[in-house]
Parts: sequence; C-alpha cells; structure tokens
Amino acid sequence: MTGTIWFLLLGLIIAADFGSAEVPAIFIFGDSTADVGTNNYLEGCKAGADNRFYGIDYPHSKPTGRFSNGFNTIDLVVRQLGDFEESPPAFLYLVQNMSCFKSNILHGVNFASGGSGICRETGSRPFTNVVPLGKQIEQFATVRGNMTELLGEAKTESLLANSLYIISVGSNDLLEYVRYDFKNKSSPSLLSNLTFA
Repeated sequence: MTGTIWFLLLGLIIAADFGSAEVPAIFIFGDSTADVGTNNYLEGCKAGADNRFYGIDYPHSKPTGRFSNGFNTIDLVVRQLGDFEESPPAFLYLVQNMSCFKSNILHGVNFASGGSGICRETGSRPFTNVVPLGKQIEQFATVRGNMTELLGEAKTESLLANSLYIISVGSNDLLEYVRYDFKNKSSPSLLSNLTFA
C-alpha cells in the first residue's frame, strides 16, 4: 500500500511539472499497473484483463485490457497533463490496426504488458506469454523508426526529446522471486539478475 501511495505521489509530481509544459507524446513501459490492452493481443497469454468486471467503471462499461475496474493509474497521471484523455493506445493494438498506426504513434504508445518484468523470464511461468521490458524497448525502436520515416530524423529527435516517458515495472520480478526462487537464491543473486537485465 505504501508503494502505491509513493507511486501516485511521484506521478502527480511529474504531472505537475509537465502540466505547464507542452508534451507532444507519452511513451509508457511496464506491467499490469500500466497495461491498457497489450495482453489482449498475445496468443496464449494467461494474464488477461478482458473480463467484464475489469471495465465496469470505464466509459461504456466495457473491458479494455486494463487491470482495473476503470481507468488505471497511468491514465490518471496522463489526464493531469490536460491534453490527454487517457493513456496512449497499446502498441499491439496499433499493429493490429495499421490504418491508424502512424497517425497515433506521434502522440505516444503504451508498451506495458501485465505480468511482465525487468527480467526476460518474468511472467513466463505463471502467465506463459507476456512482453518483458527488453521487448517493449525493441517495440519502441520500431515506433521510433516509423516516426523517422514520417517526420525525418531532426523532427523525430525533437519530438522524442520533449516527450514524457513513464516506466512502471519491477513488482512481478520481486513477486516471482519470492514465489519460485526464494529458497534457491540469495539476495545478491536477485540484485545481480535485475542489474544485468
């Protein structure tokens, strides 16, 4: 609970700082605290938020892939910026809907995947298929390449330099460590794995 409060406070501080600045795009990396539907597009993923109760307080009361009953924490932080109603769309949603891919990426993309972590293997045991942080960064590189095709190198660099980046990841690494590996590893081993990732 204390961690959640600190996260919210940090988000509000960031939003307050950026509230007066022009933020052209927002890029989000993370786990279920930030996921807006990535896992809905992953074959065999057991970490889904597409059941009816997940969207009961979301507009039109339908599930969106958020691991909440309405807007998630990232949506609330992003809304504080003024120019955004909610988190940008999920990368895999945009890939499935190529007609809107290039127009949407200029305003930001959400790469977060519920159940994922910093380490590549985090989430694979309990959920089978998630997008770890390293893969999310590869997806961002794809988006950057597409932006460069649209805008050119200089304008892309300027847009990315003035954009907001939110990273909310790591809790699943710790939870899986305790659940699966705690008896087999020492704390320095976990820190070594997280540092290496």
